[in-house]
Amino acid sequence: MTQIMVTKMSLKIKDTIAAAAVLALIIIAAGCRQQPPAKQPDATLKFTSYREIPGVTDGEIAAIERLKDVRTGGFVYGMGLSTEMFRDRESGGMRGYAAMFCEWLTGLFGIEFKPAAFEWGDLASGLESGTIDFTGDMTPTEERRKKYHMTDAIAQRTLRYFRLAGSQPLSLIAETRAPRLAFFCGDDHARIRRRLAHIRHV
Repeated sequence: MTQIMVTKMSLKIKDTIAAAAVLALIIIAAGCRQQPPAKQPDATLKFTSYREIPGVTDGEIAAIERLKDVRTGGFVYGMGLSTEMFRDRESGGMRGYAAMFCEWLTGLFGIEFKPAAFEWGDLASGLESGTIDFTGDMTPTEERRKKYHMTDAIAQRTLRYFRLAGSQPLSLIAETRAPRLAFFCGDDHARIRRRLAHIRHV
């Protein structure tokens, strides 16, 4: 799952932007329910400004406007390179879902959200130091929720495991010994273990 995350030490205005982004996503997602063809609207529900989001308050609008004056350099949206964010070979710019999400946030708030590639270990330290403002690369855990403001999922990720062609599957390996699995340091191991719970010893 992908979610937006910001440090709790961030400006209160970041909270407002994160809340408005989540609200916008919920409203847009609600408009994406499949309906019979006769009932589908002619125009897609699309907000061009955070001011158009139903329920946004004057205080939230004022906070975002103040933030525009303070954060003239915009925000850094840090992600690891993957299918969600990758470099364009010709331009060197970032492409993929994360880059498009940053473009959408930039258009919605009028503040630049810059996608930037980081190694896994550098994401947490970048959030701590303030060099990274947001990320969609960390799974919510109880420990992380105490330290960061985290949204619910904004995209689903498929969890897969791979093995060499012709090698034994994990289920057969588990009959003789505990499988050896490798994880990124700090990743949500419990979630992965739950997905592999049908295999003994995992």
